[in-house]
Amino acid sequence: MTEKSTLESTRSLRPKEFKRKTLLDQLNRVDDERFHENALATLHTGNLKNIHVHCNLHAFERTKYKADRLIRDLEKEDEERMIQERTDYRDNLLNKSHTLKEENTKYIQDMTQKWKQTQLVKKNRMIRDLHYELAQLTKQDLTKLHATQVHRTQEENGIVDFEKNMKRLGIGSGEGAEMAMTVSYETTDNYEERIQQIAKQQFPTNEEVNNFKTQLKERTETNRLARYEKARRKRRAMVEQAAMAASKSTSTM
Repeated sequence: MTEKSTLESTRSLRPKEFKRKTLLDQLNRVDDERFHENALATLHTGNLKNIHVHCNLHAFERTKYKADRLIRDLEKEDEERMIQERTDYRDNLLNKSHTLKEENTKYIQDMTQKWKQTQLVKKNRMIRDLHYELAQLTKQDLTKLHATQVHRTQEENGIVDFEKNMKRLGIGSGEGAEMAMTVSYETTDNYEERIQQIAKQQFPTNEEVNNFKTQLKERTETNRLARYEKARRKRRAMVEQAAMAASKSTSTM
């Protein structure tokens, strides 16, 4: 790249840089420069009267230029104010939008948290209800099993007692437990006579019966007194517990 020449003879021959003048540049010039530039053509080509008129219009033109500049300044201030108001309005809307978004986000988060807590409570209640139902079913099964076992035991004991009574009456299967019961084909009179003989030999006497009845009465009376004493102790314990609970509630209040 060649360097620009600094010789005076060549510097004046080079074209000057072109710069287009705008209306705003023209309006922002000094008042005197604007007046002289407008009056220059008249000063070069006009007659004495036109030159005199232009010279007398100097104050008027400067006043006009000041008024134009004031109007431009006011318009510029109005434009800047409108821009500032528009910017403030936009910023206000953005702030309101951001604030509303944050509030909605927080509200949704709170609702979500409360919904999760509610669902957890529902889940725990469902689990508790299911556990209670399972416990009730288990209780019913155990109650049925216990009742079945009691009935089976009563049945077995009844069978054993029945066989003992049959053996005692002489119509059983004998001493052997595995022997089958036999069917007697004797007549009713013979059977009744045999039962009476067995009763005379094996049945207790009147004295033994009276002793047994006396023992049974004494035992019944003892059991009755024991049950009454047990119920009295239970009622006394319940009264004492109620009194203690009432005293505790009174002391806490």
